[in-house]
Amino acid sequence: MAAVFVAPFIIFSCHNMDSFMFEDSERVTDFPVDMSVQDPDTVKTDAIGIQGIKVLDDCILLSAVDSSGCILAYDKKNFNRSRHAFLNVGRGSGEVLFRPYMSWITFRTYSDGILRAGLYDFKGHYVEYDVYGSLNSGKPSWKEFSDSLLDVSGTRYIGLGEEYLICRKSKDDGSGYERYLVDRTGRKTVNAAMAYLNSFRSSENNLLSTMFLTNPEKGIVAELGGILSVVHIYSISDAFGKTLYMGNRPEDIKEMETLLPEEMPKAYYDGKAYDGFFVGLYLGTTVKELDEGRFGNPQLHFFSWEGEPLARITLPESVLSFDVDVKESQLYVVRYDDEAMLKYALDLSGIIKS
Repeated sequence: MAAVFVAPFIIFSCHNMDSFMFEDSERVTDFPVDMSVQDPDTVKTDAIGIQGIKVLDDCILLSAVDSSGCILAYDKKNFNRSRHAFLNVGRGSGEVLFRPYMSWITFRTYSDGILRAGLYDFKGHYVEYDVYGSLNSGKPSWKEFSDSLLDVSGTRYIGLGEEYLICRKSKDDGSGYERYLVDRTGRKTVNAAMAYLNSFRSSENNLLSTMFLTNPEKGIVAELGGILSVVHIYSISDAFGKTLYMGNRPEDIKEMETLLPEEMPKAYYDGKAYDGFFVGLYLGTTVKELDEGRFGNPQLHFFSWEGEPLARITLPESVLSFDVDVKESQLYVVRYDDEAMLKYALDLSGIIKS
């Protein structure tokens, strides 16, 4: 696995604080590929309370409520339960305080050839689980990346290769979030792009909330806005930083702060990182409509790690979880209303460049 090199602290030019964007910003007016999907295979599994999906080579993982563990495995051919469940909620070793959304977990095959699922346990530890070892035995097989991480409300840790984590924490005054890199020794580093994004402030803390996707081989991080319709892409090793935004104009932070909580928009809800691109599930709705289940036709936005829009897929169902099986050209989603799993055939020829 390629090493991640951290750039020195570089000051970007002064920026317009009204919009949560890098100086290099681009409005997304259309996507080179624009498609819809239809006629899925539909399966109702025994999983309840699904909080995300992850497709592996031979099985599908769901984060769900179950007495045997909250990561459940289903065979890709017949959708029956396969292997054991793992990952328990609790205060013991190898357990997590909260049942995770799949988007909280970073899946990587490390230099030892083992597929690991990295997850912050909300107790000051970042734990890396041996996925197949845990599935085959029914007992979590894990090791700790670090056991003395900052543990305060609003803190998340995201895996970035074998040597680094990204920490995202609430600012002390509640005016937004800051992010930094931390290595296995606990050394903290803030690169140029992170410092730039850290400088934004809002009276509504969650207005600046983002979801993190990483590509350690390329040394690139993508952040997808949860409320604001922005996608930040930046480099760990140099000064590259770019923002893509949806809509007719950049969203004004001060204007957004005047909205009632239920009037706030909901932009990206789920995201997945792949070798050649990343994908965000874009709802384009409001908090009230989401709470009431009224958010039809969400979209999947495909982007390159260099910040180029690649494709948009409009979904016919209301969904909050997805994953793409790149090898088999399949799209898996979980339907919101009844938690059925839907599998669509997907033409990736116009998205993945050979």
